[in-house]
Amino acid sequence: MWAQGILLVLASAAVTSLEVSSSRRAVLRNVGSGILGSSSLAVRTGLPSPASAVAAPMTIAAVPPPLVLPPIGIGAWAWGDSVFWGYNPLNDGELSELFDFVASTPNAFFDTAELYGFGRSESLIGNFERSSGKKVSIATKFAALPWKTSRTDVVKACQASLKRMGRDSMELYQVHFPNAWSNAEYWEGLADCVELGLVENVGVSNYGADAVEACAAALAKRGVPLFSNQIQYSLLYPFAEQNGLKAKCDELGVRVLAYSPLGLGLLSGKYSSDKLPSGPRAKLAKAFFEDDA
Repeated sequence: MWAQGILLVLASAAVTSLEVSSSRRAVLRNVGSGILGSSSLAVRTGLPSPASAVAAPMTIAAVPPPLVLPPIGIGAWAWGDSVFWGYNPLNDGELSELFDFVASTPNAFFDTAELYGFGRSESLIGNFERSSGKKVSIATKFAALPWKTSRTDVVKACQASLKRMGRDSMELYQVHFPNAWSNAEYWEGLADCVELGLVENVGVSNYGADAVEACAAALAKRGVPLFSNQIQYSLLYPFAEQNGLKAKCDELGVRVLAYSPLGLGLLSGKYSSDKLPSGPRAKLAKAFFEDDA
């Protein structure tokens, strides 16, 4: 049996077949806030306007080769996370097999974060890449926790992530979620990481439309484009189309990376009312399958 890998989809087009009922979609409406401690897509508190976003003097880094993403990548939230996904180190062999299989495909892409298993996910991906001898594209994320308030915190976290992965640089570095007061500092930190040669591209995650616009404007003043916004986006959670977020990303040329495109597994066909997933997802699945609409 293949070990679990969470799909990550490049949302180059809108979700069009909305056959999931509105009440079922509501099951996941607030799941982001429960997992991250901040509301997905709409956290804007403390964000400067695009015109007033803080920027340092412009320094343009060397332009790396463009990052080419496959239609589907692998999200490694489950790799190392024992609380939500029930990670067991005894399954690392299966994870290694899965990595090797995906790494053999064109433009193989893995997404992780320093919060996933508190660094375990990053370490696993780095170990698998070295043991396989196959180069892949890796994205990870800075945890915008309350005590991290400066651009230096972003650089230090990036360096720590690279050390765990055994790399000198990475293809994509993202702010995992906005917080209430230090967002402009984080954006400066992203640009610093580019100028230091630690990362080739920078992005954000769980950002709403206003935040994406402000971040893109701040980075542009440093000569750094905003590559992507990673958001929850699926047939079960299509709200990025309804609230203008996807339209804003398209307008700005910011790629939308869709996490949980199978609704945390609820749309995978693997589960039913008689076969619920284990852990915290069981409650979500129960509500989903009990809806008769």
